[in-house]
Amino acid sequence: MVADLDAVARAMGRDVLVGKRVEQATQLLNTKLIEAAKNMEKELKQQQTELGASATEEQRAKLKQTVQKIQANIQSNKEIAEQARQGVRAEQIQLFRSEVKAIAARLAAKQQANLVMVAGQDVLWFAPSADITAAVIAEMRSQTAAPPAAEAAKPASATQTNTAPAAPRQS
Repeated sequence: MVADLDAVARAMGRDVLVGKRVEQATQLLNTKLIEAAKNMEKELKQQQTELGASATEEQRAKLKQTVQKIQANIQSNKEIAEQARQGVRAEQIQLFRSEVKAIAARLAAKQQANLVMVAGQDVLWFAPSADITAAVIAEMRSQTAAPPAAEAAKPASATQTNTAPAAPRQS
């Protein structure tokens, strides 16, 4: 059996939901980055003011080191924020996959199947009868509120992207 997770996500509006949650996390992280950068800039300006125009060469060198540390810190914070954003995305996708997995397992058990694969590049071919994408969507819709109207009209199946007029592989 095969299920197209992308088609399920689109049909259920989960692709948009994941995008929104990632965007919210990104905005929050960006706000924190801007705040941290402002605090570091404020600290730097304070040090510059304390030194004044009559700073010694040693003090200027120390100030330059501080600037470099601040720049490195800002870059590090950006990298940490990007990792956190990717973590939020991965977490949201995993939650969605868990929901689909539970439904796919029930559908597979009803049809006495031992395996459900995710339709994608790794699936070379499968018979359209093995596609449970529409059944997964129907089950998910029965468990939640009505789907977005635009997506409800679109047919969704893994068959559209992964089947080809080729003979099944011989064993």
